[in-house]
Amino acid sequence: MKFDIIPQHKLSGHKDCLYSILLSPDQNELYTAGSDGLVARWDLSNPADAQLAAQLKNGIYTMRFLPNSKSLLLGSIKGGLHVVDLLQHKELHLYQRSDDPIFDMDWLGDQLFVAHGDGVVSQWEAESLQSLRMQQKTAVSTAAIRCLLAHPTEPLFATGSSDGAVRLHQAAGGVLQTLTAHTSSVFSLLWLSGGKYLLSGSRDAHIAVWETETGKLLDKFPAHLFTVNHLLHLPEVGLVASASRDKTIKLWDDKSLELVKVASYDKFPGMAHSHSVNKLAWQAEKRQLISVGDDRKVLIWQISET
Repeated sequence: MKFDIIPQHKLSGHKDCLYSILLSPDQNELYTAGSDGLVARWDLSNPADAQLAAQLKNGIYTMRFLPNSKSLLLGSIKGGLHVVDLLQHKELHLYQRSDDPIFDMDWLGDQLFVAHGDGVVSQWEAESLQSLRMQQKTAVSTAAIRCLLAHPTEPLFATGSSDGAVRLHQAAGGVLQTLTAHTSSVFSLLWLSGGKYLLSGSRDAHIAVWETETGKLLDKFPAHLFTVNHLLHLPEVGLVASASRDKTIKLWDDKSLELVKVASYDKFPGMAHSHSVNKLAWQAEKRQLISVGDDRKVLIWQISET
């Protein structure tokens, strides 16, 4: 099956590099954030203008929703874990474990796991609809934990760190396996086939494919010219998308991992990213891939069969 990727909307309003992108649970709204500390809310039915949803003094690397609430969790460049009320547009809580950046976080059941720049993974639970309580912290590496992703069905999660290692963790926080193949920082992780396989993308420009149960390295291939910043599954169309510092987005077949399509500034001048592409999101119903990058732009792409 052949696919095409066509730029549909180019949105602007941020003042600096964008690192984080988050869809609302109903996928009708989009939240974007980055170095300017602003969280913008975009209505995907009419995405021309954004509303200011929140504002921090420091830049933001990662965002998640607090379940069953109108609160947003923000992980900052200065290590703050912020709880922001989206209705009142105000910060409710600030949890500061250290001054090292919070690079990523994800929910595993009712537990929030947070990846810190000092190599620690902290574990939190929702104490209420507006607050958190830290349960424990685990020193995982002497290098920064750059990405963290919960398994889709099992009580485990994976991390990627600046020492090039991918680690599989049990829900209690202990390391089950350490997987080594990358020669530089691991920036992104992606579960495939219900968690049977794990993909990792690195600053070494390669994607590695791991068998989860055994930790066996099944493949490793050069995917981009520079850092692979993000990997995302588009299950409704059978594709994997990758975003890179080389300014491109690539689409791969999610079974064979053969390259299907490349979106670049050369192909779409003025409508593609002119700098590093940092993060992706997928609006399944509309078949829209959304990207943000160092050029401060939010781009919405239409994915269609040809």
